[in-house]
Parts: sequence; C-alpha cells; structure tokens
Amino acid sequence: MTIGSTWAASQAPYTDGLIVEGWVGIGVTYPAEELEINGDILFDSGSARTIYVQTPSSDSVGYGLTVRGGNAFSGSPTGYQGGNLYLLGGAGAGGAGGNGGDVYIYGGSNPGSSDGDVIIAHTGSGHRGDVGIGDHTPDHKLEIRDSDITSGRAAIYVTQNGANPGTGYGIKVWKTGASDTNVAAEFVAADGTNNYGLLVGGDVGFGDYTPDHKVVINDIEWLQDGRAALEVSQSGGIYGTGYGIFCTKTGNSLKNIAGYFQASGGTEDIGIIVHGDYNGFGTDSPSPHMVEIRATSKNTDGRAALHVTDNTANYGTGYGIYCTRAGASPTNVAGYFSASGALTNNYGLIVDKGMAVFNEYGDDYDFRIESSNNVNMFFVDAAAQKIGIGTNGPLATLDVKGSLYVDNNAFGGTPTIDLAIGDTDTGMNSAADGELDIYSNNLKAMCIRGAKVGIGTTDPDYKLTIGDGTNERLHFSASIDPDDPPSGSVVIFFNGSDLIARNSSGTDVTIADF
Repeated sequence: MTIGSTWAASQAPYTDGLIVEGWVGIGVTYPAEELEINGDILFDSGSARTIYVQTPSSDSVGYGLTVRGGNAFSGSPTGYQGGNLYLLGGAGAGGAGGNGGDVYIYGGSNPGSSDGDVIIAHTGSGHRGDVGIGDHTPDHKLEIRDSDITSGRAAIYVTQNGANPGTGYGIKVWKTGASDTNVAAEFVAADGTNNYGLLVGGDVGFGDYTPDHKVVINDIEWLQDGRAALEVSQSGGIYGTGYGIFCTKTGNSLKNIAGYFQASGGTEDIGIIVHGDYNGFGTDSPSPHMVEIRATSKNTDGRAALHVTDNTANYGTGYGIYCTRAGASPTNVAGYFSASGALTNNYGLIVDKGMAVFNEYGDDYDFRIESSNNVNMFFVDAAAQKIGIGTNGPLATLDVKGSLYVDNNAFGGTPTIDLAIGDTDTGMNSAADGELDIYSNNLKAMCIRGAKVGIGTTDPDYKLTIGDGTNERLHFSASIDPDDPPSGSVVIFFNGSDLIARNSSGTDVTIADF
C-alpha cells in the first residue's frame, strides 16, 4: 500500500508493506520529524529486537545512530534544559528473587581487528558534562554513589585476567596540566569502626616504576627544602591510640627490623627526628620521660640499653652523645647515669679511650664527686681554680682534708712524688717498707731508714750519717768548691783520720783527731 499523491500516481501499489510519502505522525496532527510518535513504542515478546541504521555497501564507514532527549524550544527563555534520555531495563516480576532487566552497552564487534569503543562524552568544542553512576546530579566528571553498599561490595570493582604480555594496570590515572595542585587520585574512608583509605596487594611504587620492596618511595626530582619523601599527619580527638606510623615485623626472618631510617649525601644528615612528649624504646609506656629505653628481656653480658657508635673520621667535633639541659627548672641535670643491682661491680659511667672534659668552654661551673658519707669527697672550685679533697672550700691549689696515701703500684712498685720545674728528676719516693728517699737530678741526696737519717749515703749507721766514709764533706756556706772556699766561708770535712775546718784563706784547723 502506497500513501501520497506523487508516489501513488508514479509507482505501482506496494502489497507487502507500507510506503508513506511525507512525514508521519502517530497520535499527533502535525509531525515535526519524519516520524513523530505521541506515546510509547512496544515490541512484542520473543527474541531480542534491534534498531539499527543500514550501511550501504559502497561506504567504508557505517552510518551512526543517535538517540537523544528532546531539544528545548528555540524560543525558550535562558536556562531551559533539553530533554533527558533514559535507558532502562525492564521491571522484574514474580515476587521475591526477581530482578529488573540489565542495561548492556557494547562497542561493535570486529573479528578482523579490535572491537569498537564505548564513549560517554559530549561532542563539539566547549561542551562538557558530568557522568553519574548511582547519582542523578553529579558534580564531578565521573561520580559514583552506592548508598546500598553491603559487606564485601565495592563502589568500583576492577578485575583484569589473562596472561597478556607487557604491563597490566587495574586502574591507571593521569593528571597533568598547569593546575595549582595536580592530584592523580584521592582515597578517603570515614565514619566506620575500621576506616581504610587504601588497601593494596603487591609492591607499591611512589615515584618509582619498578618497586622491589613492598612500598618504595623515590623522590628525586622534587625533593627540596621542607619537602618530605613521606609525610604522615594525624589530627582529631579520637579515643583510643593514634599512630602516625605503625610498623611491626614478625616471622622467621634472619633479621626482623620494624623500621630502618637512614640519611646520607647532604651537609647535615639526620636519620630520624622524633618529636613528642614521650618516646619509648622497648616500652609502650615511657611516661614521664621524654625518651625511655628499656631492655629488660635482652640485656645480656656485653649488650647495652643504648649503643652509640661513630666510626667516620669526619672533620670538626664528633659527639657520641650530646646532652644539654637549660631552663628555669629547680635542678638542671644534663645527664644522669646510674648503675645498681646485686652485682659485684656497678659502674655509673665508664669513659674508654678518650678524655673526660668538664667545663670545656671555660665556664666557672663547679663539680664534685660524692661518696656515701662525704658529699665533698672530690670538689673542684672552678672560679678559684682549686681542688679540694674532703672539703668544698680548698685553701690551696690542692687541699686535702685527711690522710694522703701514695701507692702507684698496689704495694708492688715504688711510690713516687715528683717535685720539679721543667722536668721530673727531683722529688721523693719509697722503694721499700720503712724507706724514704729524697732525690735531686736523679741522685739520692737524703734518705730515712727507720729512725736514722743519711746524707750522701743510703745506709746510715747513726741518727745522722753524712757521707759514706770516702772523704765526703759537710760545709756550711754557699761555696761551690769546698777546696777553694770563697771569702768569709768555712768548710768542715773529714779526711779519713781528722775532722778539719778550713777557712777562706786555706788555713786548716784540726777539730778532732781520731
């Protein structure tokens, strides 16, 4: 059947269908397009129905099919919206267990090469639009809302299977351009008992495309002053315990290290900085100390609670431990060292292979060493530059209140006191029990043996023995040569049989004849 005056007059009647000349209106008097329907279209049940545009055999590119909502009237005021387009699956029926029909959008298949793409976008210059999944008013380029989320269900779930060559990405996100801040992705979780911003299975690289550890952070290009390779901040008055970084390492590894911190290559290398009121090593309750180290279970022979080593021969001054304490505290103590227990030897402080310096910068700060019953066992008066033993008010450079005992070799050597200017060849020593020698220029000038005193001899026979019986002389002057006495001097000497007195003229007088 043919409808239309021109077609009906020029063509034979069409018996197997309907041919219409002009625009067709169904349920409308004046159709605005070739076919305008005022109402719905219902296809009968049966196999799936298809609407398509046939491509002529001579064309290499198929004709497209556009389905869209109605346009707003051209004369409508500003702000009128075009008609919406809905693609809906059919409503289910049959009570519990029934499902609504799904909506499938496929790209066209091509067995010779790749299939067609599915593109959701506006066309034309300057056009833009947002896509909402589960959201009717998206305010982002792609917004996904899942208010009916249940346990084990993800708002976005991406799976990729297949042993394809090359690199496979579950999700690949790029953000480039001259924006103030470029953020490829932001992950936030809130309002639950356990909030996980991101869970990752596998190795993760930040700034590194080939991570060989569980998490690798490589910040070479943008590392600058004040910028951290990893910054973790936590704020909010939440109950319980908050960890900035929580590291645990367990298992049968050769070495279990929860965290390893290292810095190198700069003018100032700082491996780790810990800022907080209380920091515990080996304890989770360090209060009330700023830093508390406990090693109760592993403190064995040769093991220190704190071990600091510095093996680099750097220029300048190197500190094993550097302690300062300042402020208006009642008592300022830079360092406190204590050792106690039921052991034989308790050492509060041992300094090995190095000088122990007090008042390095020359400040007038006194210091003392105490005993159990003497608070001034050893006292240094820095301002007066005096040392007191048994007193905190020394009257001389060294002031000893109490006895002085010299034994430099534990009863086995020669206790010696050197008294000299510029050398150590004058002083006194005790070579044996009951012996005291006074020496000068490394020569014994006087000795005491019990109650006997010897001059020029180390074996006195009398209360006072002068010389050793080999023509030694005793003189009372400032003479240098006893054989040539200066004017006004007298020399008394023993010549072997007589005691002679010689004056400055050389006259001898026999005092005694033996």
